[in-house]
Amino acid sequence: MKTIGIIGGMGPEAAMDLAKKILNHTPAKRDQEHIPVLIYNNTAIPDRTEYLLGGGEDPTEELIHTAKVLEGAGAELLLLSCNTAHAFYEKVQAGVRVPILNMIDWTAKRAKETGGQYMLLATQGSYKIGLYERAFQREGVSLVLPEEKIRQRLMHWIYDGVKAGKVADVLPEVEKFLDKIKGVVPVLACTELPLLFDALPCSVSVLDPTDIVAEIAVKKAMV
Repeated sequence: MKTIGIIGGMGPEAAMDLAKKILNHTPAKRDQEHIPVLIYNNTAIPDRTEYLLGGGEDPTEELIHTAKVLEGAGAELLLLSCNTAHAFYEKVQAGVRVPILNMIDWTAKRAKETGGQYMLLATQGSYKIGLYERAFQREGVSLVLPEEKIRQRLMHWIYDGVKAGKVADVLPEVEKFLDKIKGVVPVLACTELPLLFDALPCSVSVLDPTDIVAEIAVKKAMV
């Protein structure tokens, strides 16, 4: 059984959510059958979207440092607990010997398997560089992008809602938005968004990259 390392701190609660999903996907009947999981919530990692939009510090060095710390602590498989951080995936992977699962690629593969009409809900940084658009295109899956007004509101929900610990303040607006896109499956392409959607009063069909990569990580760790 391999030890999983989570590159966290982006935000810290999202890393905890990823760890919980790993736990939920593990077919264990007793403590000793669970997968060892290491989490490094490095809150010194600069904001990924700020950098990609041209106004912040490059997070690459801290991401590589975090990956190396986890590798040195015994992690044999790494996960980035942030969708937007996958903009730096190749550089971080080059900085360590152990494999890093690519959340975005695995989500695109799952979308191809399940089928449906998908709308990308992401950060402005992810939209700018087309992280999900390219991955879905490689798999031949169409992806609807929301209008600019909605993209701006997404940043409000993420930063002023989840990151600020004020999820309840933004839920009414999220519910109204979901009413308008019924029939379309949201791709929760920011690891804070599952935390927001979990707080909704009713269940919503979504494509959750955090849950998908947790499931894949469990399978690979148990080989």
